[in-house]
Amino acid sequence: MRSIKLPSWTESLLGLAPVGVPPHVFALERGRLSYARFHPDARGLELREHLAVELDPGLFPDGPLAGAPRDRERLAEAVGTLLEATSTTVREASLVLPDEWLRVAFADATDVPARGAQRDEVIRFKLRRLAPFRVEELRVSAAAAPGLTAADGEPRMILGFASEALLAEVEDLFVERGVRLGQVSNHSLSLLSALATALGSTEAAVVVHATTGSYCLMVTRRGRPVLHRHKPEAGGGGTLDLVARDLRLTERFVAQRMAARLDEVVFVGPEAAEAAWERALGEAFEAPVRSLRREWGEVPGTVVGVTVDEAAVLLGAASRRIA
Repeated sequence: MRSIKLPSWTESLLGLAPVGVPPHVFALERGRLSYARFHPDARGLELREHLAVELDPGLFPDGPLAGAPRDRERLAEAVGTLLEATSTTVREASLVLPDEWLRVAFADATDVPARGAQRDEVIRFKLRRLAPFRVEELRVSAAAAPGLTAADGEPRMILGFASEALLAEVEDLFVERGVRLGQVSNHSLSLLSALATALGSTEAAVVVHATTGSYCLMVTRRGRPVLHRHKPEAGGGGTLDLVARDLRLTERFVAQRMAARLDEVVFVGPEAAEAAWERALGEAFEAPVRSLRREWGEVPGTVVGVTVDEAAVLLGAASRRIA
């Protein structure tokens, strides 16, 4: 795997105007709020600062998309504590959410207006047929997605959606502290941005990002996502069987729908899970499995104690450009 540098392609699901994002990234998840600051150098971006505060795991509602925090003041206190501990003043930043809270889907882009209120109505209509959520309560954004093959002329789009109540509350809390959150992304799409240079020349690749309690499986074409699946991983032998089945279905998708041979299979996740995942991926795709932890090595920068998989997600958010 080539070294991780600034990516050459960009897609922002929940972003603003086409500008480079700031070097500050906040990551919010159940039980934790963290901050990272990056600095550009000749090799790419270096992690220069990393801070985190613990949150009450019950602060956010249960359920796949969470929602507004149950105790606004507790979250406001955590945001203030983190900002006061930073070594520099933060005015603009990106926000990264778990894949469970910011979901992804793909849809046919035929007959979708280029802009305006009608575009939003059509996109929400399409999403209503794909996602088992109340679309009226979601913030939804869309971007162009590549075809499944080079000859595929059917327009596709990738949709990102999250709870409007969650996003609005978090954004307001940061605004009250003088910080504007521009780009909002999730773990897996931020990770793909960090891997963009390594995957950009591959016709087809599979990336698995494993976290505590869930995993995300992505298929990319020249580094851009064409399939995205987020799954809970509850543990136990039955779950291993389900994972193997999911991988076999993915292999069939690549072979039949993309008519492609896999150029890369990449695993990103904790060291403890690496061996089991590499066995499962190797059996499913009959290809060598590359580990980001092994091939990247140490996190670039001056910060110690941050795992490679966590740093890659944060770096990806900082290295994107809002399209």
